[in-house]
Amino acid sequence: MKNSLKLMSLALLAVALHGASAQAIPLATSDAINFDGDIALSCSFSAESDGSLAASIDNLTLSSALSGGTSGAVSVLSNGAVDVTFAAASFSNSPAAYTGGAETQLNVGSGFATGNQVLNLGAGTTTIDLDARATSSTIFPEGSYTLTTTATCAAPQITASSENGRSVRNDQ
Repeated sequence: MKNSLKLMSLALLAVALHGASAQAIPLATSDAINFDGDIALSCSFSAESDGSLAASIDNLTLSSALSGGTSGAVSVLSNGAVDVTFAAASFSNSPAAYTGGAETQLNVGSGFATGNQVLNLGAGTTTIDLDARATSSTIFPEGSYTLTTTATCAAPQITASSENGRSVRNDQ
């Protein structure tokens, strides 16, 4: 009887183990592991080169586009569409004898204009050549002059026209 009790216990244990293994968790499972990230619109300026002004023969115009002057340049790197705004040119340096009154203009590829100049650019690197000019009804006195503009990047706005593959807007 002892032996039959042992055999019965072993049989019950074998059935229990066999039933438990039939309901065990499968050996092969899978689950997705995601790596998420957001990239914000970015824009940076590099390779800036200052221009130089030359005076007209009558000393009524200072311009980087005149003989003896040089254009300025800036490279823009962006990872999406951006508006690059060049602020209206203004004198950041002039001799004490200069009394003001000159009209200042910029040319960023569409001709000289007053006010802010806006270029709509796509993703990538774009080099922009620009010129500055000041015209006066009176002679510019002797001395050192500096016309300055500031470039800024922003998300695009509605464009007004297109020229040479770039949209150009004059914000006055």
